[in-house]
Amino acid sequence: MTVMTEAAAGLKTWFEQGHQASLAGKSALAVEAWLRCWEVFLHRLPAGRSSIEAAQVACPELEEPLLDWLRDVDEDLAEAGIRGAAWRERRLAFCQEVLERLELDDERLDFLCSQAASLWDLKRRDAAEQLFEETARAWPEVAGAFVRWGDCWAFDRPPDFERAEAIYRRGLEPPEQCDLRTIKHRLAMLERLRESADEKAAKKKRKA
Repeated sequence: MTVMTEAAAGLKTWFEQGHQASLAGKSALAVEAWLRCWEVFLHRLPAGRSSIEAAQVACPELEEPLLDWLRDVDEDLAEAGIRGAAWRERRLAFCQEVLERLELDDERLDFLCSQAASLWDLKRRDAAEQLFEETARAWPEVAGAFVRWGDCWAFDRPPDFERAEAIYRRGLEPPEQCDLRTIKHRLAMLERLRESADEKAAKKKRKA
């Protein structure tokens, strides 16, 4: 029995371990199990890109839609990324592999944004900005790229509210934009963050 065959025998266990850890809020443990599954999964796929349907068939142990699981892995990798750069690198590699090995339609936007966010978290800001820009131009009718790009600036340390607002407002411009509500919600959130920051600065100044 090959090492990969032995690994495949544990797929159901690893999938279950990953789900249990994720539900318990233990993101690092979840992705440790799930990335083992992903490694076996990649070895089953032919060279080049596979359709989502073909990839789903290649992994019968996965008892849920493949795209849902991939999003769960990405989300837990993002959570684990708080622990340090090694996890952020793993998220970046995972997103790149998803984009390289699977044929995606509009779902491609999600993983491009996650790839850009990973670059941002790794302090590769120029590369992140370029990828967000390309993605926003490719999907001007979807709020996703504008929102996640603006979030990088809004929740940066320190935040840059002006840049965040400019990016969010770009999402309001395309006439075909289908999710104005999300962008308007972000603008309202940004105003609250700005007011809170101003209040803290004023209190600090009074105490000085």
